[in-house]
Amino acid sequence: MISYFSSLTKRSVRILIDLLPLVLAAMLLVRVGEQFGLSDGLAALLAPLMQLVGLPAETGIVWALTLLTGIYGGAGVYLSMMPSLDITVAQHSILCSMMLFAHALPVEQVVVHRVGANGWVTGAFRVVAAVVYGVVANWFCVSTGFLSQKLESPAAKLFTSDPGWLDWLFDTALYVVLLSAVVAALLVLMDALKKIGLIDILNAMLRPLLGLVGIERQLAPVATTGVLLGVVYGGALMLDEVRSGEYTKRSIFSAMLLVCLVHALIEDTLVLLAIGANIWIILIGRVLFSMVLLFVVLRLSERLQRS
Repeated sequence: MISYFSSLTKRSVRILIDLLPLVLAAMLLVRVGEQFGLSDGLAALLAPLMQLVGLPAETGIVWALTLLTGIYGGAGVYLSMMPSLDITVAQHSILCSMMLFAHALPVEQVVVHRVGANGWVTGAFRVVAAVVYGVVANWFCVSTGFLSQKLESPAAKLFTSDPGWLDWLFDTALYVVLLSAVVAALLVLMDALKKIGLIDILNAMLRPLLGLVGIERQLAPVATTGVLLGVVYGGALMLDEVRSGEYTKRSIFSAMLLVCLVHALIEDTLVLLAIGANIWIILIGRVLFSMVLLFVVLRLSERLQRS
């Protein structure tokens, strides 16, 4: 038990060392930008896009930073903004879904390109998919009244609505503590899921779906790893597999596009569920939408090649 906690601490510290510089830099950038009005300018630039999916204009800064830095960077800034936002659970879940579709593009798309799929094309698919899904989800929620209640996120209560620098520093320290706890909890959860064999069960469940979208049987296990754990993990395994086997460009593209659209289902999803997102919007609907989109895109590409 002692050795496990020692290992857990070391793993958590390594992850935090990788994450915190980006997260804190993003939060500081937004804070300074707020002081000089830069955040308002960027929000105004992105306002038409955010309004297209039914979100307040100022949430554009959240997605912009998520695209550049990742889920944790965007979530940190988002939490600091929540007290001043008047949004519904539906709006919150839609923004979280867009963050899950497209984040950390500079890092993740380099990995995708290295494996053999076009990083620019797959990156563009992620952004387009995020916007289209946002439009569809917003239409559905507005039409049905689904999740129309006002957002009350417990995590947002850690932050003051209009902090001075001292309050901001205190809020940021609280976020670091929260992030550390979340990272440690996720590592424990992943260990537990592996121990009880649930990861293997999920792998078996996903493999038939991968076959429907043209992913070769040999690539299914590594593609599933990417779906469950992330682009970097899946990409590293797929790079090794591609080097040792002979696969068509279509199969590699299909596998990496799937991983781009749907990845880190466990970790990233749990992070955003923890701040109040709805599982039907950020997980179930997003996965179904991604599978349908991938199926349609690949079938259209087949027809174009034949004509």
